[in-house]
Amino acid sequence: MTFEEYSSAGDVCTSDGEPISSKQADMNEAYSALASVYDKYNSESSIPLAAIAKRRGMEIIAPAPGVAFLDMAAGTGDMAMCFFEYQDIANHDAPSTATLVDLNADMLDIAKRRLGNTKWVKDGRVEFIEGNAEHISDIQNSTFDIYCCYLGMHNMVHRDRALSEAMRVLKPGGKIYVAEFNTGTWRIGKVVRRLLVQFVLYLITGTIGDRTMSLRLNRSALSFPSPPEFLQELKTAGFQVEGQGYRSIAYGLAALFSGTKPVECGSVL
Repeated sequence: MTFEEYSSAGDVCTSDGEPISSKQADMNEAYSALASVYDKYNSESSIPLAAIAKRRGMEIIAPAPGVAFLDMAAGTGDMAMCFFEYQDIANHDAPSTATLVDLNADMLDIAKRRLGNTKWVKDGRVEFIEGNAEHISDIQNSTFDIYCCYLGMHNMVHRDRALSEAMRVLKPGGKIYVAEFNTGTWRIGKVVRRLLVQFVLYLITGTIGDRTMSLRLNRSALSFPSPPEFLQELKTAGFQVEGQGYRSIAYGLAALFSGTKPVECGSVL
């Protein structure tokens, strides 16, 4: 069965009762299998590449002091940690907050353990939510300055719903940042890029030791649309896109897309 053939019916629920689709349920199972080795492959397989790409991504985002940061598909909390480290070093910041949302409870538990003894948690500046990006019922309208989703959007069955939720929870003038594997546009370039991405994914998911789970993760990542196609999805969701709309990171293997919620949206969305 390909991912395109998955049912979108809400036949499975998260622990808080929110419905999720068949693909989301399968990806949830795959990430539970990956959770125990997730940090190991991040540091050893795609070697320092993942950490470098995340730090570079945060430098591009360049959050201002005192912002509210939403880390969607937060995994084990890497981007939230990059966010707070950036704020400490670049802005000598104390009031910024981060909310980590992930569908997978096992990954989120690791994030809680990793950040548990940090000053950021002790100061009450971190919140953890097990939830679905397509329907974040625990978050009110116009809450965040920054919505960041790092290598998580490809797992979402209904990207339009996820982007609509991103629009809703961002403040007017707030920014969305989505990092994904760059599937390319030029035919030959797409083939070469796909092979490189598959190699990186093999290094990452090979640590699971479960071929079925590895294939689920690989296929999901490679199913992401080309940069122009995803930029159109951002625009359709109502985001304003400036210039090219994305920056290459990880030596061109990934792209960091960005958009802005129009100020005139107010708090209606």
